[in-house]
Amino acid sequence: MNYEEMLNARENSGGKGTDVLIGVMRQTQVEQKYRYVVTLKPMLADNSAFRDALERDHSWSMKHAGQHQLQYELGDDNTLLLEPGTYQTLDQLLDVNPAMVATQGFVDELLGQLMNYAAKLHGDGIYQVCFAPKNIFLRKGSSTPMVLTHGSFYTDMRDSKSLYDGCEQFVAPEVLAGERPTEASDVYSLGKLIEYLFDKGGMGLVYKMLMKKATAENPDARFHTVEQMKSSLADKRNMRRSVIGLVAAVVIALLCVWIYMDWMPQRSDIEFLEQPKKQTYDPFDQPYDPEVQMVLDGDTIQITDEDLEMYAQKAEDIFRKRFEEQAEEKLSGIFDKVHMGANEKAIMADSKQTHEALEELKNSLAEDMGISSERAEEIAKEIINEKMAKKKKELEKERVDIQHEVTE
Repeated sequence: MNYEEMLNARENSGGKGTDVLIGVMRQTQVEQKYRYVVTLKPMLADNSAFRDALERDHSWSMKHAGQHQLQYELGDDNTLLLEPGTYQTLDQLLDVNPAMVATQGFVDELLGQLMNYAAKLHGDGIYQVCFAPKNIFLRKGSSTPMVLTHGSFYTDMRDSKSLYDGCEQFVAPEVLAGERPTEASDVYSLGKLIEYLFDKGGMGLVYKMLMKKATAENPDARFHTVEQMKSSLADKRNMRRSVIGLVAAVVIALLCVWIYMDWMPQRSDIEFLEQPKKQTYDPFDQPYDPEVQMVLDGDTIQITDEDLEMYAQKAEDIFRKRFEEQAEEKLSGIFDKVHMGANEKAIMADSKQTHEALEELKNSLAEDMGISSERAEEIAKEIINEKMAKKKKELEKERVDIQHEVTE
């Protein structure tokens, strides 16, 4: 069953009805048409202070019609006759289908609309006080949340707690203690609504941080306004996207360099040597020096296998040191913030240039040091893998630091 089908379902026709904040909502026949009515709780219907506040609330609502205001008429029999339509509460919707919370965009759209409406109310000096699921209505064929009454009209009631019976957890502690509501009070109630919504499913980091600050016991520790709450939500989302983008760019860059270094064919330089011309040796063409001849005859230089291994190792050490120094500089060029912020095509191009530069450096140093191309390739790959692993750790640490910053 999808979202529209849930809203289109005609719940509780007759019978017991649906519990709402101030009473029970049920469908009944009025002038040969079915209408939804709310029957007030007996403890509220008999409270003259509540009836006076309800009339003031109704008068204000009639002058401030809008898509989020559910209009109604005051009946003589302790009822509120709702404007034509088919309604259910948010509590009803999620009780029947709790998986709705996981529907893409459902929570974002719902909370976004409620925060915008709360900010509009605050501009008129009105406070909702209780964003309980039983106090949020949804019309057939629409995903727009609506409210019926507004809590700030009822603060002069001697026993205002009776108004929120069963929904106290959605009301700020200072309001329950008898203080007048403020914007911070609505921030608290919206935070509790977030907590309720994600009690039906896993809460993401962004909403978890928002809920934690919004529901602080001390009003001064909360967002002071709903606008601040909205701005914080937007900032945290943007920061999350930046972190994800950075990690994605790092992965792409690492994969590009890895592919070029491991899979691309290695270029082999082929030298064509000219065959040396044959020369006839004439010993009488060379000057004869008896002293030099005696030295050569009696003292021949001997080079052992151990000496050759030692010279080869020294050549490899020099190759390794020079290649490592220059590879560090070249690899750092593709892991800076400028290159990480580029698109995939630009990252691929930079990675290709870096690979070609490293390949040229390897061949040049191998020729200077007199080591084989195979051995040079082994040493170069070993160094590049070490450098890439190091860069990956540094970027991972940076990602964790950014995430920690967001959390704070």
